Order: sequence, then C-alpha cells, then structure tokens
Amino acid sequence: MPCVKGRLLDEQYNKIQSNYIELVADIKYDPMGLARSLFQYQVFNDDDLEKIEREARRDDGSKTDAAAKLLDILLNCGSLAYNNFIKALDDNKYYNALFRLEPGKI
Repeated sequence: MPCVKGRLLDEQYNKIQSNYIELVADIKYDPMGLARSLFQYQVFNDDDLEKIEREARRDDGSKTDAAAKLLDILLNCGSLAYNNFIKALDDNKYYNALFRLEPGKI
C-alpha cells in the first residue's frame, strides 16, 4: 500500500536537509535508477518519476537537477518514505549517502 503523501517526520526531514548538497552529489550518477527503486517501494508514483526524468531531459537540466528533484519530492512523501529511501540507497549501493543518513546501518 502506498504511503500517504505529506512531509517526512521532522527528524528525517532534517537529516536529509542537513545533508542535501552531499546527497545530491552522491546520487547524481543515476537518479532515475534510485527513483525507480522508490517507485518499487511505492514511495514514488508515475507522476514523480516523470518530474525527475523531465529535470534530466531539460535543455539546461542535468542529472544533478534530477537528483535534487528526487530529494525535493522525497521530503514530502509521508511517514514511510524515509525507511524505504534507506532501503533503496542500500539496494542501489549508495553507501556514502547511506552512511551520511544512517551511519549505524553500514
């Protein structure tokens, strides 16, 4: 069952916000792959995937922009999103990003 849209819990929101620039740098290599994983975990929907892909396809867009859009959407994906984001980071071997958010998980 997909999670209800809404802002992440404050602690989770703040973790992502305080590491935002570093997380964008970590996930910019394949933001669509990570977005697809979040789709499989029912965090993202088709519309979210399209928004991220659109950022990467824009004339002045880039994978960095797509990674930033992914995080922006994630911040408002509800209470189950953060834990599924952590799982998706692990699945996609984004260990630097995972360590930034949850150092005890590695």
